[in-house]
Amino acid sequence: MENKLNLAKEPEVGTIETGNTIYRVFVQDIPGEAVGDYTATTGPNHPLGAGRNLLYGSGIPGTSFNTFRSYTTMTDYTVDGLSVAEPPFTKVSIRQFGATFPLGTSGTRTTYVLPGPPATLDALTIVQDINVIGTTFEDSYIEVRVEITNNSNVDTKIGIRYLWDLLIGSDDGPTFQTVNPISRLITNETKFSPPEFEALQVADNDNNPNPPTYIVYGTVRGPANIGISTPPTRIQYAAWFASRATTFDYTIDPNRNITLRPNNDSAVLYYWGHNEETAITLNANGGSFSSVAALFATKPGIVPPFINNNICIKVNRIFDVCRQEVTHTKEQTVSSLKCGDFLGCEISKARCFVIKTNKTANTRDTVQVCVELDIAYKTNVQERIMYEIKPFVFTTTANLLVPENAAVSCEVQNPTCESTQLECCLVQTTVHAFIQLQSTGTDSIVIPFVASCPVGLCPTNTAGSTEEDSNNSSNQNAADNNV
Repeated sequence: MENKLNLAKEPEVGTIETGNTIYRVFVQDIPGEAVGDYTATTGPNHPLGAGRNLLYGSGIPGTSFNTFRSYTTMTDYTVDGLSVAEPPFTKVSIRQFGATFPLGTSGTRTTYVLPGPPATLDALTIVQDINVIGTTFEDSYIEVRVEITNNSNVDTKIGIRYLWDLLIGSDDGPTFQTVNPISRLITNETKFSPPEFEALQVADNDNNPNPPTYIVYGTVRGPANIGISTPPTRIQYAAWFASRATTFDYTIDPNRNITLRPNNDSAVLYYWGHNEETAITLNANGGSFSSVAALFATKPGIVPPFINNNICIKVNRIFDVCRQEVTHTKEQTVSSLKCGDFLGCEISKARCFVIKTNKTANTRDTVQVCVELDIAYKTNVQERIMYEIKPFVFTTTANLLVPENAAVSCEVQNPTCESTQLECCLVQTTVHAFIQLQSTGTDSIVIPFVASCPVGLCPTNTAGSTEEDSNNSSNQNAADNNV
């Protein structure tokens, strides 16, 4: 394998540099060389400062490239000189068919016109745009777009692969996490077929003074405001040195850690049509398809642009609390007073429950409550202390905010009673208490999304299977048989 530094060796005169003040992109344009290879860095007005790599190369392309597959003719078209096709597919270099020119000041277009037989088995026009979108940090990102048009008179089935060579500072093997939903920290080769997350993030974990130094994000199924119309059918987090040796097909090794020496060299592979089952059909005489993916970078702790800046979570919430003082008087018959002396009363049990809630035009609703007390009436019968338990029930109302689907709880606090004997067996009892009502329920709240976490605090996966599938394993195995 040729040294990576030798691959990123194109002189400045062979590279077109474009972009804005936030991001800069660099595309190879020497005729006959790897026309269309690309890389990207930050610009002078990025919060990270100028010259921070999003892809390997420090402004010199050579290690990130795209491949275009025809399932119809079993051909892999690429400008890369070292990669090898997996039989029965054959590799065809399209360097001689490529031409690169600027798209204004913001990007670069490379067009490959494959003329068809006998020069090439397929007649295709492939347009690759490496473009910086936006003007500020908040709205800028790097877009990699490929459009393939079928110029032949037969339908053609195609696939597209982007290979992005990652580099953050001096760390050539950044770690990987999915975003929305957020995954565990991934350090071993992994595939997602299909990927069911909004974006991916990679962060350094070594070779820099205080990692993570910064975070690079790649779009997957979103974000919606970037406009990813057709998400990839597969994402692979892979060893660069192994995957770049292939034109298209790559089989991961889930036991290979690509974030630590000696394999500290990671890449992300995007596929649209990773096998014949997921291949894109281009209709004859003009059928076309476009693939789009974007990347951008932030400091740890900075809410990244485009990614959903808020995370919605479910929490148990107290909506409102009301504490109301109540007093109620009623007459009770105490039979033990026929032959004894009345000594007073005490409350032995207190409880309450909500009868109903009436919605009002005000912000608070009217809650009707039933209060149930057990009162122990104390008498002295022939020098013996006796207690007669009598129920004491009444209703009251209170005002409380009760949102839809909320539950209302009730509690009797500090109940007391006073009783006066009126006749032989008749007493008048006054009860005093506080009734506390509380409305509770599950509520959705929004919290800010913070870019990543310190790598040392994240759960790390270094062994075992790292295949992440949205479908069950049997479905995945069936798909893999078509790879």
